[in-house]
Amino acid sequence: MKFLFPALALSLFPASTVAFSFAPSRSRTFRPASTSLQVHVSWLDRVLGNKSKTAEDEEQKIISDIDDVKFKKGLEELAAMDDKIDDEDDDRDSYVFDHMPTKEMTGVDEHITRLCATMAQQCYELSNQESKFITDEFKLNTKDHKAVAIITEMQGVCKATNPTFGAAITGNTMILSWRGTSPDQYPMDLLNDIALSPSGSLAWRKHAKSIKLHGAMASLTDNDIANHEDVIIEACKNNGIKEIVTTGHSLGGAMGQIAHTIIRAQMQDENSPWFELKDINVRSVVFCAPMTTCILNDKISKETEAFVEELNNNSCNLFMGNDIVPRAYGFLSFENDMINDAIDTIKNVIKVPTPHLVKQLIKKRLLLVKAKQMNDAMITDIFKVCHLYIHPGKLVYYKDAKSEPEVLVDLGPFKATEEPGTFRSVKYTPVEKGDSPLNHVAGDWHSDIIDRGIGYLESELS
Repeated sequence: MKFLFPALALSLFPASTVAFSFAPSRSRTFRPASTSLQVHVSWLDRVLGNKSKTAEDEEQKIISDIDDVKFKKGLEELAAMDDKIDDEDDDRDSYVFDHMPTKEMTGVDEHITRLCATMAQQCYELSNQESKFITDEFKLNTKDHKAVAIITEMQGVCKATNPTFGAAITGNTMILSWRGTSPDQYPMDLLNDIALSPSGSLAWRKHAKSIKLHGAMASLTDNDIANHEDVIIEACKNNGIKEIVTTGHSLGGAMGQIAHTIIRAQMQDENSPWFELKDINVRSVVFCAPMTTCILNDKISKETEAFVEELNNNSCNLFMGNDIVPRAYGFLSFENDMINDAIDTIKNVIKVPTPHLVKQLIKKRLLLVKAKQMNDAMITDIFKVCHLYIHPGKLVYYKDAKSEPEVLVDLGPFKATEEPGTFRSVKYTPVEKGDSPLNHVAGDWHSDIIDRGIGYLESELS
């Protein structure tokens, strides 16, 4: 299959444009709860605490780590490669995760987690005219659970710029899902991915001075919620909905996280039609999402502190291995280490068709070399914005498909970075000798968690 990847959109790897099966867990043993970070003060207090020089040191490390000769040579080698990856015949029943995340980790029953992964994957397929598994509607029913799609928004004339959006009801839960980046068919996704300007919005008016979200993604998400709020609100009232779960993969996961913020804020606004649903809980269960949230501690109020804690207590992002997407935008040293590993092993895969992503990453590094020579502030000022971004809530991390998941928490690029149980304490793991990150970056590290990991098998759906 063909993957097209942007350099600057580090968070935007697409899932496969061919659907895979979602295998059930063969084991139900889990890592003890003690693996999650134990803190004596609130997550918000830690995030807003006094920063050390870690962030500045990381920025300087990345600037000084650039090797002109090494990256220029890598660029020349990659420029000569074929950027196409041949399709492979993937068996949707052949690949499984050994462990499913627990309700304690995600906040929802296993069925809801699996249904979220299934919807996230199918949002890609609904947008794919060449899909051989799914055509024009969600396929969500299983033997034990029924689900009905109430919205399938293909975006009409705007489909080239706006990701697919869907909503479904199962029992007393409503799930809202968005498609991730699919640049093969929708190259405009890439521009939405990299437009990371932190932005406030009237959608969360009371908190807009303190909470900033990824600008482009927030705009896309707000558009879908505004367009379909009448249907969603009415369906919640008519079906006794007790919880709304937002989801998606990659870009779609980021939009799911942002939707959580928008809807929760609207439900607390007495002047909003969503206020009728104030007794319904909202949470996000997303997959491989980049960081979406910036909190400015010089403006935060007690009301906003409480709101952030609610977001934190109801947010979950699941990811695996060396996936670079959840490390964007604020974990720059991880991205740097992955790029270096790719360059170090490039000769081992020189004859293998290489994802466009890697070529673009090299070009990005070459641009950094030039920028360093011209004006360091051009880069370091962008780094400072990147370092504002964090993940709210829990991060459920799989070392690989066979490992038990563990819960991490993102405290930002502070001294606590090295503390066990923190998101940024999990460093990049170099691939084995003879292997290359290029063989994993878009597949098992990023897409397998929904393609063949947590969602439902094709044979389980009806």
